Amino acid sequence: MTKVVSLGSTKEAALYFDEVMPLDGLQSARSEGGFSSSDLSESIPYENGELSEKIVSSLLSTSDPAEMLSSLLSLQWGVIFCETASCRNVTETDIAFTKAFSELHGIEIKIDDFISGPAKQKTGEALANYLKRLGYQSCPTWSQEPLIQLPLQGQSDSRFETTLSNLKLVDNRKLSWNEVIEFRKDSESSKSLRDLRIFFFDNFDGKPSSYIEDKLLSLLDKQEATARLWGFETVQKSLSVAFSNHSAIVSSMAGLAAAVSGVPLAVAAGAALVVPFGNTVLEFSKILIDSKRQKIDRPTQFLTSIKSLQGKH
Repeated sequence: MTKVVSLGSTKEAALYFDEVMPLDGLQSARSEGGFSSSDLSESIPYENGELSEKIVSSLLSTSDPAEMLSSLLSLQWGVIFCETASCRNVTETDIAFTKAFSELHGIEIKIDDFISGPAKQKTGEALANYLKRLGYQSCPTWSQEPLIQLPLQGQSDSRFETTLSNLKLVDNRKLSWNEVIEFRKDSESSKSLRDLRIFFFDNFDGKPSSYIEDKLLSLLDKQEATARLWGFETVQKSLSVAFSNHSAIVSSMAGLAAAVSGVPLAVAAGAALVVPFGNTVLEFSKILIDSKRQKIDRPTQFLTSIKSLQGKH
């Protein structure tokens, strides 16, 4: 699993995956705080206020980064505009984007479709087809925002969540895109960060708890050593993976729960089991996701959350 769809913090996702589809703008459409003019500029790779083909070329396998940028911009604009068109004044830029969206994705759509509603299905289908064409139809998602919700109204489903807390992870907010791109060129350093994410997919069947503790602490030591080597600042974070019974990760997490607690995953999650490993804490839980608020809903979702700010370590 080397690809991910970023719904929040493409820079951070780029540290842990080989290829990243940057769709952070979709988070804006889900935000209860509404849409602001700055949302779209943060939704795709910008550097110093400029669209950057260099960034896209680093994140994605593409022979035409300019076309990829146009697609990313129009897709996210389409989804966001569907959520906001009925409550704001339509501009000439909106009309121009509607025309470009229609031509780029080969669908007939008009500005009135966004205001009255029919565009929502068309933009959703365009996004799904785009991700499928590029091989991202079954990839996990990455976010720093709380995708996990208590049910409001409509459909919700129950999932498991495994969390590693009290981690010193790279503070992506302090990184420039140039630093991220250069880091991604160093395969050995990149591997040391990605190995922590791969930990969740390991085969833990029959492994003693001591093996898991040694492996986890070794991975965390490598994370911190790599951050020091590159001069990256760190921050206290948790790294979680939320998953359904249809996720490829479920057998690994079932083995992990059995290894550290001797009970099935459902029991560990239902009891909100907490297992300390040094300064790090492994937690199992059962959560509810409001599926109506998911722009891209996948069986596996990675999330990070800042607990408390730290200085350089």
